Amino acid sequence: MNEPTPKKRDFPTWITPPLVKELRQGMRSPAFLITMSLFPAALSLVFLFSFIQSPNGPVVSPSLSNNLFWTLICFCLLIVIPLRALIAVKEEIDTRSINLLILTKLTSTRIIWGKWVSLISQSALILCLTLPFAVIRYYFGDINILQDLCFLLLIFVFGSALTAFSLWLSGTPALLRILASIQLIFCGIAFATMGFNINQIFGGDFYFASFWSSSVVFLFDAAIIIWLSLLLATKWFASPSENISGRIRCVMLLVLPLPFLILLLPKHMISANFMGIQTTVSFATITIALILEGSVPTPFLPSHVVKTSCQRFGWFRRLFLLPGWPGAAQFGLLATLIFIGLLLLFLFNGSLEKEFIPFSNSSSTPNNSNDNALLILALGLSWWAGFTTILWILSPFQKKLESWSPVVYFFLIGLFAFMAVVCASFGDMGQFISSLIPGGITISILSSKEVSPMVFFSIITGIVAMIVGSSSWRKTHSKGMEALRAKRRASSELPHN
Repeated sequence: MNEPTPKKRDFPTWITPPLVKELRQGMRSPAFLITMSLFPAALSLVFLFSFIQSPNGPVVSPSLSNNLFWTLICFCLLIVIPLRALIAVKEEIDTRSINLLILTKLTSTRIIWGKWVSLISQSALILCLTLPFAVIRYYFGDINILQDLCFLLLIFVFGSALTAFSLWLSGTPALLRILASIQLIFCGIAFATMGFNINQIFGGDFYFASFWSSSVVFLFDAAIIIWLSLLLATKWFASPSENISGRIRCVMLLVLPLPFLILLLPKHMISANFMGIQTTVSFATITIALILEGSVPTPFLPSHVVKTSCQRFGWFRRLFLLPGWPGAAQFGLLATLIFIGLLLLFLFNGSLEKEFIPFSNSSSTPNNSNDNALLILALGLSWWAGFTTILWILSPFQKKLESWSPVVYFFLIGLFAFMAVVCASFGDMGQFISSLIPGGITISILSSKEVSPMVFFSIITGIVAMIVGSSSWRKTHSKGMEALRAKRRASSELPHN
């Protein structure tokens, strides 16, 4: 009797099938082959002419070859690879090959992660081609190879984050992807011109402790942004029964305490500028992720309630982690209160220095900690009220807008902000009208540095919008609770052996 042939342990069996598929397709694509051919050829010509001497010196000066070296790297890792990611998901949807992937046992998470790992693997191959040229630059003098390797790693991580966000953008309409392509090009050019002074951004000289601590925080931020972007991209493939929203909000909870954990480090390990940048990055990451997650139409089924109730901390999951814009609004209130609470804790404890307090540079701002605390509380709650009210206004049109919903949401933010600023310039009556506009109270606080009496009206408006606008969400929630009770009754009635 013939014995079965043993299974071969070759490369395709080491990793998951979607990653094998994406790697094969990606490495055979014309864009990757052209990049892998032209990139080392261009660097070879640059360094070749830098060693050729003319009567006036080298044909290409060492400084120019150094600038071209960093520019070409940034062009490949920050522009070419993210631009390829912009069409990754759309190709699957247009060719309907996504239907075949969904019919398999592959989850939406594995599909998206396979695409991202394939793209950054191609970035890693391009980066490996630069290592010989990085060593050649050593002969020019004044080159720190270890420092350059760290900068190459930071560029690679930044490009990986751009690639992950581009994967989410690839499921959006064509016009938005064209605008994103233009933004990616400008972002890559800006980073290329800024990359020659990276040590100034990360808090001083390469050998200082502040550089290394800031670099670690940067890597953590990039990991969070990559994670959130891939989860948002997973929603394009996810089945209605998957609760991707809950995972996205759990990741947001990791971002909240990061600026305050940095304050616990010794003063010589961080720079004041980086602390302000980190606070801005954390706030912007949570805000953008909440808007993208809450504005995109997400199906909410009774099965979501049943699944979350059967897990640990079921009451917390039902209140803050269920899909739909009301769940996003409730989680937004929780995140706002946590952020305000941590800010006030460090403020009254004395760990929060003056430059980290909002409006501390303004001469009209009182130095009293109680007044600052009231200002922070009003600003945070008015922001949440504006965020919730705009979601309520947009909610009836989400299904028709589909992937255009985030674009319309950001348009409404700009429109309401413009209207609030214009109305606030017409005296007391104009400020009253401005406070009635969604988000107008936040504009009023930012401009006057004083707590407006209408802030309580704004908070009540946000609460009413969340309660009144979530009637269909609450009906689905009650159906899920009824299904859960029926399931528990059926399990209790079963005979026990």
